Amino acid sequence: STSDVQSALELIKKWGIDPKKNTIIGINPGAAYGSAKCWLPERFKEVTERLIRDPETYVLYFGDGATAKLVSDICVGMPERVINLAGKTSLNELVAMISLCSLLLTNDSGPMHIASALHVPLVALFGSTNPVKTGPLSSNATVICKHAACSPCYKRVCPIDFRCMVSIGSDEVYNAIKKSLRRDGDRLSSCIY
Repeated sequence: STSDVQSALELIKKWGIDPKKNTIIGINPGAAYGSAKCWLPERFKEVTERLIRDPETYVLYFGDGATAKLVSDICVGMPERVINLAGKTSLNELVAMISLCSLLLTNDSGPMHIASALHVPLVALFGSTNPVKTGPLSSNATVICKHAACSPCYKRVCPIDFRCMVSIGSDEVYNAIKKSLRRDGDRLSSCIY
């Protein structure tokens, strides 16, 4: 709602964020279905560290109560421009915060579909699930999926070596984010294999 977005705007202004001047990257490192859908936490951290080299970039980490420890571990030692909101927002507040993001980096998750519905540019990482069946329905989406021989397996926990997500590198994700941020209004959905 308009009041939720207004509240979110007031909150981010308290953190020194100006949506007209700053790049706001939302990151959702969890997924309710299970760890097999989640990219490696240290790689989310690596991408975050690269993004905040730009002094005009802020990173908002999203998550629910179940992923609060994961997000907290990723955010340890990060500067104030990395804000941990895991377990601290209602669904309405999450939607409002995502609507203010310049881009959302996420696994296959509910927040991915929220960003897609709001036409917020996003980079979605897929491993154990099928991006054609459960991917974002948005022209502002970049989907990164490696299609390991065993995927999509739809398992909650990987029984082997997690190759579908391990094969997605930090450089590739960072470059996809930068490319998406550079695009103009003519965004086309793309899948990187």
